[in-house]
Amino acid sequence: MKLNTIAGEKWWKIGAAAFLSVGLLAACGDGEDQDNVDEEEIQDNVDDAENEVDQEMDAEQEEDQMDEEEDAE
Repeated sequence: MKLNTIAGEKWWKIGAAAFLSVGLLAACGDGEDQDNVDEEEIQDNVDDAENEVDQEMDAEQEEDQMDEEEDAE
């Protein structure tokens, strides 16, 4: 009798895990076809992000240089 309870609990856990997994995977899809992605738009976004990072890096380098100059004086 105890074996049926343990086996039943395992099946409930397996069923719950499968149900949650399917629900999670279904929620990941947005219903749009991914083949219609505009590669040019993606490249523009990447270029914009690279420019922002470059500007931030330049600003940090300028701040470091100014700090070094102040320390030297």
